Amino acid sequence: MAKRIGSICDNVRPLRAIHAVTAAIAFFAMQIFIVFYIFPQRSLTPLRAATFGLIQPSLVANLAILGIVVGLILVRTGGQRRYDIGWTGS
Repeated sequence: MAKRIGSICDNVRPLRAIHAVTAAIAFFAMQIFIVFYIFPQRSLTPLRAATFGLIQPSLVANLAILGIVVGLILVRTGGQRRYDIGWTGS
């Protein structure tokens, strides 16, 4: 059981600098790829039309970036747990 001091837990794993830099570079590279390649081709327009505008291309792009940067880089290669990146239950 983690020892709590207020709302801060003392068992949070620190993130190594190389993983933080990798996540930042991947984030910016994916943003550039999506803005200059995916959006101009309008390849996500059928998704918006099929859902009558409920799902926007920017939502899909941001969820993909979040999943790749957080899921693959921080959790898989960085060794972070759900608790370490702020995904905790009450």
